[in-house]
Amino acid sequence: TARLADPQAIAPGASFTLVAGGTSGTLEALRAGHVTAVAGRYPQSAATGALARYRTETFGSVGGVAIDEAAHVIYLTETSANRLHVITEVDPADPATWTIATLANLAGTAGFADGAADTARFRGPTGLYLDTAANVLYIADTGNHAIRALDLGAHTVSTIVNTTHALGFAGDGGDASTALLFEPTALTRCPNGDLFIADTGNNRIRRVAGGTISTVLGDGVAASSGEGAPARTFPVDAPRGLSCDAANGLFVTSSTFFRLLPASDLGVVDGSGVVQTIYGAPPHTGFPSSVTSCLTGLAVTGPAQLQVADACTGLLVQLDRSPVP
Repeated sequence: TARLADPQAIAPGASFTLVAGGTSGTLEALRAGHVTAVAGRYPQSAATGALARYRTETFGSVGGVAIDEAAHVIYLTETSANRLHVITEVDPADPATWTIATLANLAGTAGFADGAADTARFRGPTGLYLDTAANVLYIADTGNHAIRALDLGAHTVSTIVNTTHALGFAGDGGDASTALLFEPTALTRCPNGDLFIADTGNNRIRRVAGGTISTVLGDGVAASSGEGAPARTFPVDAPRGLSCDAANGLFVTSSTFFRLLPASDLGVVDGSGVVQTIYGAPPHTGFPSSVTSCLTGLAVTGPAQLQVADACTGLLVQLDRSPVP
């Protein structure tokens, strides 16, 4: 019976799933059949100390979320304030005890600067991906058209895609650091180490492997029609969600569509394989595909289960893979 206000990103955990609430300025948890606010904006003029749940009415939109279950910490982007925050699960069973602290860009000033996390600058950061093995948090710095990396050990920020932070589309086949993006909003890493970027403004999905960037889906046209190969020649409409499965297959949201780029026999998605539509194909007559229209966050939540959020309807849709006969 709950309705999510403006879900933008999903981060699954063992005991709960976190949903970045977008313009609602909240971070919500789905746990044991209930939706609970765990961090963000409340209608009050003063925050209750460092408690994550009780920010003030000025707390901004939440565009991305990532979770480190072993360390009992959660990372989120306060997009409209150009900041990154870290939440500590003081008592994992009781979100009312969780605390929050600014992780990067203490001043909240919009801009572009690498270096110490406290003084690093972002411009409307959204999607996050946490590489727990490397202890690195990857950030879709949407307003700067760049992908940034926060080394959580050294507490420093660097730019790994588009060091010039100029808007555009360029660089395929070359060094990712000099490539151009247009308002990226999501990113993920497959088990094989390949990094994928939702290059949202360019209507493309980009891949970074061995430091080289390429396009694996999208021809720049804002559409989602067609299935087949090579995937890089088929359009994708404003992708905002990415997630990999255990076999290195890549799932992508695209407006009203939810698509899959299966990994090749070599276990890679390089744009030469097929693209398949697994949700939202015409005629859109059955619920929920008949009403979903703004698919955003996406997560593989189990070996045979996926979840995708729709920002317009406030729905969180679950898809369960049928067993192969």
